[in-house]
Amino acid sequence: MFWLSSAYSQVLRREDFRIGALDLNVSFDSVASALGVPDSIKTFDEEHDFHDYTAYYYKTGVVWSDNHDGKIWAFDVYDSSQVTHRGLRIGDSVSTLERLYGKRGWVEEKFSRVGPYDYSFRDYTEATIFEYYETTSWYLIVFTKDQKVVKLLFYIGVYE
Repeated sequence: MFWLSSAYSQVLRREDFRIGALDLNVSFDSVASALGVPDSIKTFDEEHDFHDYTAYYYKTGVVWSDNHDGKIWAFDVYDSSQVTHRGLRIGDSVSTLERLYGKRGWVEEKFSRVGPYDYSFRDYTEATIFEYYETTSWYLIVFTKDQKVVKLLFYIGVYE
């Protein structure tokens, strides 16, 4: 069973959407050299998905960029070597998540997808969403299982 915990009232800052060289709403070309050569690349077109974009797959996660402007609109992290601005990393406990980002309020809402290509994460028992609003909504989604952080997903809700 998959439960959603919503923390939309949590105040995030712009810097909460950066991990190392990765950042949202910047050109993929501007961070490509720091990320290195991807393990694989897959391009998606609007005919088969909701818009044209490219996915760059690395050992540490996946980066999605728009094919029209080349900007990063989402990335996920599933490697403990990557640390958020506030100090959260894969493998941290739920208590560390709450200390760094605030207490989570549980909302029992089932859903099948959160963000880009999240179908593979249906087996995770909890997801906590933190929202930041600039000119559109920006999201940090923290997936946990057995009281441990197992995945971080950062994305801009530009196609809502």
